[in-house]
Amino acid sequence: MKGNKKISPEKSFSFAFFTFHLLLFTFLFSLASCGYHPIGHLDPETPSVATISVPTWENRTAYRGIEAVFTEKVIEAITQRGLARVVAPADAEATLQGRIISISDSVASYYPTGAGDQFSPADYQVVVLVNITVTRKSDQKILWQLSNLQEETYYDARDRALMLDSNRRDAIARAAEAIAREVVNRWGGGF
Repeated sequence: MKGNKKISPEKSFSFAFFTFHLLLFTFLFSLASCGYHPIGHLDPETPSVATISVPTWENRTAYRGIEAVFTEKVIEAITQRGLARVVAPADAEATLQGRIISISDSVASYYPTGAGDQFSPADYQVVVLVNITVTRKSDQKILWQLSNLQEETYYDARDRALMLDSNRRDAIARAAEAIAREVVNRWGGGF
């Protein structure tokens, strides 16, 4: 048996050690080469702003009054993360403008009503779609934007009609909060 050589445990360990480090290096190099960077890292080419204004969002839906909720949630998220100081438009370096494109409700699940084969809605799904643009005030250059950002939430449909509307408003507010978190997470430290 000429071709059967035994590999010593020391050589086996050094080969495994080398292989592990080679794979680790390859993985880290591939992350760096594909443009991955942790949240909070700014590309040197990306301009940053210290002050920003956030006017009331534009609302293109039939749900009146929700634009204030979205505006408030984004201001809270920016302030809590310390990404920029939110100031009046005259004092701002940039403006974050939001547009609520659509809000749709659809039945997510049903429950049996007890009368034969009849079912009633148990939960509704709310899908919110928004666009966000940050524009530098001095030259009107778009620094950053998110198009067709979508968030889904659910609300209980088994309550009386008055509670149903309240449940829907709460679901939309939760969607606004999730969208605000997504904005600051993607922003990650500046524009």
